[in-house]
Amino acid sequence: MAFTHAGRTARQQESAGPRTPAVEPRELRGDSTAIRRVRALVQRAGSVPGPVLILAERGFDVDAVAGEIHRLSPGGPFVRFACESMQGQAVERALFGDVAKRASASLERVGDDSALASARGGTILLRSIVDLSAAAQVRLARLLRDGEVRLGSGGPMRFDARIVAAAEPSIESEIRAGRLRQDLHRRLAALTIVVPPLRERPDDVRLLAAEIAAEVSVAAGGTQKQLTPAALTLLAALPWRENLDELRTLLARVVPESAGAIVRLEDILASLPFEGTPAIRAPGPLREARRRFEREYIAAVLRHHGGRVPDAAVALGIQRTNLYRKARQLGLDVSRRPQQS
Repeated sequence: MAFTHAGRTARQQESAGPRTPAVEPRELRGDSTAIRRVRALVQRAGSVPGPVLILAERGFDVDAVAGEIHRLSPGGPFVRFACESMQGQAVERALFGDVAKRASASLERVGDDSALASARGGTILLRSIVDLSAAAQVRLARLLRDGEVRLGSGGPMRFDARIVAAAEPSIESEIRAGRLRQDLHRRLAALTIVVPPLRERPDDVRLLAAEIAAEVSVAAGGTQKQLTPAALTLLAALPWRENLDELRTLLARVVPESAGAIVRLEDILASLPFEGTPAIRAPGPLREARRRFEREYIAAVLRHHGGRVPDAAVALGIQRTNLYRKARQLGLDVSRRPQQS
């Protein structure tokens, strides 16, 4: 099926039961200014009617973000619709229903068996909105413009489902390429929530990594493990192109294999891939590989601290003089600058 209602097909939905407090999704966890701003927008989206556009890179669970908006809303069903799962008329029929007459002279017609009808009084998440067919985009833009529909064979009625659409941050290029209608984007983007990538919030990576490591170790039946400050600093400096998915995958591999209750820098380094390869299988002696790791890692820590050697030395757990010496050995340009009082 292209759409589900809280884990069931939309045709099997039941009335929503009483709300229970939910754990905040990891996509919204952190203390950075950027993620606090996102949480405020999610709170706002849950308290006011109207469409919402979520922009998030790969590796984030947009279902979880949309689910939090729905949880903060008055109630009703939560319907997930995967726009990328079907093409052409199939996706249009699933979203709008199999109606004999597509629309009246003034309003869009929606079938009783449609995903949109299933979301009445609640929320519908349209994942990967740019993959919605051109015909379905025209109809959705019209529905959002009018705010009313004809349901089945009935007369006009207010469309009371909140539409939450999701796409990647490159959505502007999709509009230029003609994959997303500009008028549909304009109506969806009245309230836009951009989930900031992990690479832009290193302090949040530390918090999330510590949480995930503890969770993974307990799930594996062992004691709760902790990451050393050096390991956390390395994780915070990595680019995380697949964001939370990539962080979870790495820690799910590293944590169970680490000895004792501590996950060290060496444990992380041993599982990091070289650029463009799925795993560390680079040719050459171990000494050369270690030197490359040390150089890239120290360079990343220095970048993270804006080139401030004293701060980088603290993060690395070594003396400042040792960091200068190590940087020279590795060919890193670290100039000694007078320290400001």
